[in-house]
Amino acid sequence: MQFPTYMSHTPTERLSDTRPLRFKSRLPRPTDPGLATRQARLEAESKPLPPDPQLARLESAVELSEKQLQDIRKTMAQDLAWALINSPAFLFNR
Repeated sequence: MQFPTYMSHTPTERLSDTRPLRFKSRLPRPTDPGLATRQARLEAESKPLPPDPQLARLESAVELSEKQLQDIRKTMAQDLAWALINSPAFLFNR
């Protein structure tokens, strides 16, 4: 069985070949003019998003509710006071 000629050389023989390599003679490529704009756009889009205002409001409401649950006696007194103040009898007499 005979191998094609390009396969008959050992890797070292191929490297020592005197034919000029295509990539050796090339100069460094110029930089892409749009590269800087794309990198700037990537950096701008990689920044984290600002927190959602509605989510922040809900998180603060949860924190306040947890604080109220810790001091249940104060919460009950406040609820009773609001119930009395908002009753029709109190609003009519005051």
